[in-house]
Amino acid sequence: MKKVYFIIKPLSPNKSKRLEFIIKTTFKEEPVTLFLWKSLYKGHAIELSKKAVEEKADVIVACGGDGTISEVGQALVHSGIPLGIIPLGSGNGLARHLKISLNNTQAVQNILIKKIAPFDVGSVNDNYFFCNMGIGFEASFIQQYGKNKSHGLWAYFIAFINALSVFKHPEIIVEYGGLYKKMKPFIFMLSNTNQQGYNFSITKDAKSDDGKLKMVWMEKSSWLTLFRFTAQVLFCERINLKKFSSISIKELRVTPRDIKKICLQIDGEYLPIKDDFLKITTLKHALKVIIQ
Repeated sequence: MKKVYFIIKPLSPNKSKRLEFIIKTTFKEEPVTLFLWKSLYKGHAIELSKKAVEEKADVIVACGGDGTISEVGQALVHSGIPLGIIPLGSGNGLARHLKISLNNTQAVQNILIKKIAPFDVGSVNDNYFFCNMGIGFEASFIQQYGKNKSHGLWAYFIAFINALSVFKHPEIIVEYGGLYKKMKPFIFMLSNTNQQGYNFSITKDAKSDDGKLKMVWMEKSSWLTLFRFTAQVLFCERINLKKFSSISIKELRVTPRDIKKICLQIDGEYLPIKDDFLKITTLKHALKVIIQ
């Protein structure tokens, strides 16, 4: 009998009961054993997922936002075990990229159908990422957002304003394809997906199965340019600015002038940097995901 594990982020009692009802009802007639495990703290979903892998799970489902999905995915890279997704976050960038329904019932039914696709994984030093990573303003924004007790669009707006007030442009050297570039960017992001959440995107052409990451950057700019950039993002337009650049890339190395002044975000989580440089690579088809 096949074993399906659901790793569920912290939910209110009512939402938790509702989700459990949907899961058990959907799989009622199926020859599977269900395991519904609740993640209780940051990093717990990684521990639970590793345990599920050890117990020879056939499918592991992340029930949460991009943070929960990222934690579950850490244990599944190169495992061959498909990752299912029930989007329960705020932005749900990865679910939107994969066109997975935000309706819980439909998303659970999607796990039952089990349509599997290959998925690339990004790696920065010893850390995997599935959506994106960045060391520009976007990382400062994530750091400020993490300080908020609330979530949602309003919390995003507050974090955006706070990040603008404290952000300092990093000085970095970027090496890729034999090229050597000195930069002082406002934005510097590598993305595996065409979504950053809430249908906002600065990487609309990114693909998660082509063995490449979309690298985007925008050099230090005037307030007018920043205003135009923000407007184009908010209105879901393709970024069309002289100082905004975008390329597809397999690997690169980033060396900051001062590592202590660099802020790193991976899949919406702020991380301290332990090394003097960042080695970023793409692991082609290192993960299997269940898609819509």
